[in-house]
Amino acid sequence: MLLLMLVMSVVFVVGQYTIAPVVYAWYDPTYVLSPLGEIVGLKISEMPSINMTSSLRAEVAVYGFQNFDAAVGLCLLRGSWDCAWGWGSVRQYSATQIQVAKAGEGFTAIGIPLWLGAAQWIQSIDIYGFGQICILALKPPKIREMRENWIDARTLRLSIYVDSPGQRGSFMARIYYGEREVYYVYKGLELNVGITACHTLMINIGPVTFLKDGVYTLRVEYSSDMGRDAMEKSVRVGAPEEAVLLYVTNVTVPVGGTGSIKIILDKAPGGLSGYSLKLTTGLLHLCLPGCAEVEITGVKFPDWAGLSDWRRIDKCTPLSLRRLT
Repeated sequence: MLLLMLVMSVVFVVGQYTIAPVVYAWYDPTYVLSPLGEIVGLKISEMPSINMTSSLRAEVAVYGFQNFDAAVGLCLLRGSWDCAWGWGSVRQYSATQIQVAKAGEGFTAIGIPLWLGAAQWIQSIDIYGFGQICILALKPPKIREMRENWIDARTLRLSIYVDSPGQRGSFMARIYYGEREVYYVYKGLELNVGITACHTLMINIGPVTFLKDGVYTLRVEYSSDMGRDAMEKSVRVGAPEEAVLLYVTNVTVPVGGTGSIKIILDKAPGGLSGYSLKLTTGLLHLCLPGCAEVEITGVKFPDWAGLSDWRRIDKCTPLSLRRLT
């Protein structure tokens, strides 16, 4: 029976603003080790100040896969990062609000890091591009890069960079093992800090620790009022699959005559099912329409390969062998 760790239909409200209309965050423990948590909602606002000094407030929703004491920073980059901190106790399978405020001017970036207490950085959401004059018109968001940061051989933190993120946005990340979805997180964003087409948003996912060897597919999507963009990539966890090893015997065929070769499968680490083999003659320079001088006319399978078949493609690629099972 498939066991899924999930939270469904969680609505998290700060004042009149819903940080995430519907928050889904879950993982499949067969494939992923229990993470700590994810930032699932972020609202940043400028606050009025009596002394005319700019001030910011961040309202952050943190979803917990486990119980942990969390610290959320509101950091401004002015040569180096300068942070204020808010604290909260995150409970398993629920979203916890943590607020933090900080005064400051002349910054080039805003960072929202999530920590396990004061001991371990988990992830961040950062915004770059402040302190510049932007003459670009508003445009749809563009996912520029999905960057991998491997903490060890099985643990991955993703950094997704989104250009022109817009003031309101939603982000979704899905991880698949084959066709099976094994990790999913949604993040709702409201960035009331003068976002333009020249700003770049960085969103972390994870860290995620994979339990099974194989290929995982990472799919991310970002949407704003201006449009939507998506990106996909694959990563391999564990040792690479051992190669299938084939041998082909040689044959000399006289003009007008026939001959046969043997194709020998010497090594198949993944088993015998599901292979597809395409054969073509070696005289590729002769394979022109109407003048192919060497053709493959047929194939004989071993007696045990009862589910195998073949079909002709063309004179240059006349044979496709399928399902050697």
